[in-house]
Amino acid sequence: MDSVRFSIEQDVKNSAYIHHLIIILHELGYCFNVIPKLIIKSESSVDKRLYPIITRDNYRLTIYSFASLFWIYNSFYK
Repeated sequence: MDSVRFSIEQDVKNSAYIHHLIIILHELGYCFNVIPKLIIKSESSVDKRLYPIITRDNYRLTIYSFASLFWIYNSFYK
């Protein structure tokens, strides 16, 4: 049977939102951890002379795999 796992990633500026979302999803039984994972991403900027590398800090939340959420996946991906 097919199942789906979603990861939700937000900038640290939206930490209040991601923490609130984690509490709700944890209470509903969709995730086991109430602490999001901090992800640091580095990428090249357009003008490498002024800003050679841009670093972004994000929080990532990954929920359990569920077959019941497959309809959401099918709504986005054909």
